[in-house]
Order: sequence, then C-alpha cells, then structure tokens
Amino acid sequence: MPDHKRGVELIVCASCPYEVPEITSRLVQLLDGPVEWDFIEDAATRQGVLPLMYANREIQTRAPAAVLSRMGVAVRALVAQNFALTTELAGILEDFRAEGIPVLTFKGPVLSVAVYGRIGVRTSSDLDILVPEEFVSRALDLLSQSGYRSEFDLAKFGLKEYVRAEHAIPMHHSARGVNLDLHWRLTERHFLQTTATRDLFDRSIPITVMGHSMASFCFEDLLLYLCVHGAKDDWRKLEWICCLVELVRTQPSLNWSFVLKNAAQTRTTRALNLGILLSIALFRLTVPAAIDTAAQSDLPAVSLADGLVSRLMQPDLRGSWLPWRVRKYIFAFRVSSSWRDRFRIFFCTVFRIPHPEARELLLLPRSLRSAYYILRPLRLFWSLLIRLTESLRSKADKSEKQS
Repeated sequence: MPDHKRGVELIVCASCPYEVPEITSRLVQLLDGPVEWDFIEDAATRQGVLPLMYANREIQTRAPAAVLSRMGVAVRALVAQNFALTTELAGILEDFRAEGIPVLTFKGPVLSVAVYGRIGVRTSSDLDILVPEEFVSRALDLLSQSGYRSEFDLAKFGLKEYVRAEHAIPMHHSARGVNLDLHWRLTERHFLQTTATRDLFDRSIPITVMGHSMASFCFEDLLLYLCVHGAKDDWRKLEWICCLVELVRTQPSLNWSFVLKNAAQTRTTRALNLGILLSIALFRLTVPAAIDTAAQSDLPAVSLADGLVSRLMQPDLRGSWLPWRVRKYIFAFRVSSSWRDRFRIFFCTVFRIPHPEARELLLLPRSLRSAYYILRPLRLFWSLLIRLTESLRSKADKSEKQS
C-alpha cells in the first residue's frame, strides 16, 4: 500500500518558502528513502506548490533527472500562463482607467509578485478584479465590449438583485481562454466578513508586474484577506499557507496592531489565528510573541488547525457524501466566533434566494420568487439525501466485493 502520508510530508517540507534547518533535514531524510514521484508530482500540482518544490535546492540535487525534467516543463508552462494572464490583466486595467472606473487586482500574478517578488511562483488559473459596487454595471459593460461573457444570463434575474445578493460575477473570454471574476465584495455577504471595499481602495498600494503598475491591497489588508480566503475555502491548498508564510516573513514592518484591530472589527480574529497556527505548525513561522500567544489561546482555532494538519495527511475528501460546498459552509460556521454570524451563515445558506446557476433548474416569474425561500431548503435536503444514499450504496457494494 502506497505511503501517501510520507509523500505529503515530503511535499510540505519541499514547499517551505524559506530555509528552515529542521525542515531541510527532514526533507533530506525523506528523499533518501523510497519516493512515489508520480504521487508527489500530482499532489504538488493539485496543492499549487509545484513551482516552490521545483525551486527547492534539495529537490534539484536529489530528485531523478526524469522527474526534474517533467517538473521543469510543467513550471515553465505555468510561468508562460502567468505572463499571458498578466498581459491580459494589464490591458483590462488600462481600459478601466480610461473609463474612470476604480479597480484593484488581487490573487493571480500580482499576488505572486507582492509576496514572492517574482511572477512564476504561484499557479494562476484566472484573474480577479475588485470595483466599488456602484461601478459594477459600467465594469460589466466594458468587459462585455472586450469579449467577456457571464457564465449565466443575468438579464433573466436582474443585475441589481444579483449584486445585492452575491459578491462576484464569473466571466469568460472564449477567444482568449481567460476566466475572470469581477468582484465588488471579497466574500459572500452572509459569509466571513472582510474589510470594506472602500477601505481597501483607500489603503491600496501599487505593485509593479512586468513593468505594469497595478493597484492592490496594502500588506496588512492582504494578510487578513489571505486568512479569510483560506478559511472561506477550508484551506484546501497548501500554497495558500505558503503564501501567508512568505508575506509575514518578508514584511517585518507589518502593523500587527492594525491587523488585530481590523480583524476584531470584521469579526475574523479566529480566521486570522487559524492562518497563523497553520503557518507555525507546518513551516515554523516566527511571529511576534503577542500574536503567537493570542493564537495559541484561541482553543477552537487550535482544534481547527490540528484537524486541518491531520487532514492534509489523509486522502482527499472527494469520496465524502457531503458536497464540497456544504463542507465549506460547515467549516465557515466553525471559524466564526460570533453566534450572530453563525446564524447568518445558516439562515442565508438554507433560505436565501439561490444563485442564478441553481435557479436555472426552476426559473420562476418575479411575482413568485419568494417561493425560492421554500424550494431551496427542500432542494438542498433532497440533494443531500441522494448523496447519502449513493454513498451508503457504494460502501455496501465495496464491502460485498471484499467479502
């Protein structure tokens, strides 16, 4: 039976963004033993850390030539993709500036440069831009003129209703093969809160990417956003933790007092603590003593961090009968430290008017749209019942074959 736990540990050690003697020593031990390189390459790609692994000195020295060759090809392809996305993003930002539309960019290539200082470290599959809510309609028109199309027909549901209920519009340019998310908030309205969009603009800083100046979050806002983003998606990718680690390590002048104050105001202190705890547990990150003490004192955050580290060593959860989106909301419920926020997550998840993608299943006239508040929980219950039944049947069939 393959020892995937050992393989995951090797990936964690090899993707550490900076030199830690004990981590390097453990990596050497793992490389001197049997290594399942096919699993390593696949898992590292899914976790978004293949470029970090490939750049690791011990990997370069000890990995077989064939493995290094495959990694090199994959990393160069990722770098080329990042260059293409940056060129596309620069053109979009120029169009927005010409039309007087305020815009921030985050994640993707700009995050790679802001945190790692170079474009080819993070894997980027799409672009993310943020505009104030009052500019969404103009931004949408401008993107449409450039060839971007929404993944669903907003005209059926009403743009104002969508903007009020959601946080972003996913768009796609078929000719260029580029996906783009147009944001006016960073997370769903009923989810973990983030810094107000206007404040993000007021504190934004320029990041130069391939000679293009792009406005993005200040480092304090970026730190909290990375923690909220990771918690929002239950820290599914190891690279998100690596990115947080490198941000804290390379920005010694971070205003931690401001970060803590902002986290308290947005009720995301537990999300911040969880990100810090994961960074310490996996990569020995050093933070100010007061920050470390506060995180270690947050027992629910400690429990969540322990669970995430343990899960990292297990096979992924694709076999779970719970849909990923449901697991995501359960995790957000646990990260929230306010019962008011927990109630909002539960109530809006179960009873809110569903996303247009879901409403395509049953399009009601506007006069009857209040019925969605009844139909949605019924549909959710029915889908969960089907998933549970299929999971139980699959386990029964597997047991029968084994016997």
